[in-house]
Amino acid sequence: MVTTKQYTFSNVQANHTIAAEFEADNWLLDIKPATIAVAGACQFRYKIGSGSWASLGNLTTTGITIPVPVGQSIQVECINISAGSQFGYWKRTGSLTTDSSDNPITVTQDQGVTSITAYLNAVTYTITASAGSNGSISPSGSLTVAHGNSQTFTINANSGYRIKQILVDGSPIQL
Repeated sequence: MVTTKQYTFSNVQANHTIAAEFEADNWLLDIKPATIAVAGACQFRYKIGSGSWASLGNLTTTGITIPVPVGQSIQVECINISAGSQFGYWKRTGSLTTDSSDNPITVTQDQGVTSITAYLNAVTYTITASAGSNGSISPSGSLTVAHGNSQTFTINANSGYRIKQILVDGSPIQL
């Protein structure tokens, strides 16, 4: 990398021009978590080119800017995602604005990306509740429940009937 150079016109006997052009040593990439309300967080790490992974830890919503040497790529990964969350996608912004579900994501200078933001999704589960004839279960149907939350069901037999059995995940529970 050249930062200083001399050139000498010797024995000048005609008009000449000399012009210098410069380029940045590094291009800058902003890395940050999304500011939307999703329960959970992740730690970030990155590596430049074929180098070793370096930890960025848990980033605040302001994120961090990483200088990347010209001509090198950077890989960024969201790791150690907290329980109840899962990686969703990266949003790349700059002259190229796209989403990517790749984790880690590789970014190169020629893509025109100036920042990437990690988005996490809440983990949810489906509980399907149904009742046979002569009774009811409430709520019924397919219900979405967030990771770690609880869902209570009330089972009622119609007048003149009693509950014969309740199956949870295909196995009877004690009445």
